[in-house]
Amino acid sequence: MRPDAPIKRIDVETFTIPTDQPEADGTMDWDHTTLVVVTAEAGGRQGIGYGYADAATARLVADTLATRLPGLDAFDTNRAWIVMTEAVRNLGRPGIASMAVSALDVALWDLKGKLLDRSVADLLGRARDGTPAYGSGGFTSCSDGTLAEQLAGWARDGLPAVKMKIGRDAARDIGRVARARLRHREPQEVGGTVEQAPGDVDADADEGG
Repeated sequence: MRPDAPIKRIDVETFTIPTDQPEADGTMDWDHTTLVVVTAEAGGRQGIGYGYADAATARLVADTLATRLPGLDAFDTNRAWIVMTEAVRNLGRPGIASMAVSALDVALWDLKGKLLDRSVADLLGRARDGTPAYGSGGFTSCSDGTLAEQLAGWARDGLPAVKMKIGRDAARDIGRVARARLRHREPQEVGGTVEQAPGDVDADADEGG
């Protein structure tokens, strides 16, 4: 028999995390990341959800969503999702509203799993036994030496694949991808993410396996 667990409270915090050096991809430059962390409490347990988003996302959670969920059954995650999406109907679903709903939805699923002492994978049902991990970074702002060190570190850690950013400078990207493939052809796979800058990116610099 599952415990009685009405949602007691929703809290949200915002953290600004500086990067160790300026980072860039094909279209943007940044020197920090904003993390929005949501906690949902019921039955003496807390669930955690988060997203990389602007502080405005946290304000939407606090002002628009958090006040509508207390009292709902923590096990009724579908009902909570409907309540949240109805609350943002006139704000527009994409963008900040979706990020706010998503972070809180994850917190509620985490809470549900903790109340039942089951993983979220158990609650949803597995499609496979495991999921491979890969190293993601390789920003276009990295020097060739920094990129090589980063990719080598992931390989030493046993990650079967790595991903790097391309799209800022097509001519330079060809060399960057070639060096990454040469260094990691056994057994790692090298992929690229293109946040494309104005102009065409040479096909030779596109994603590779």
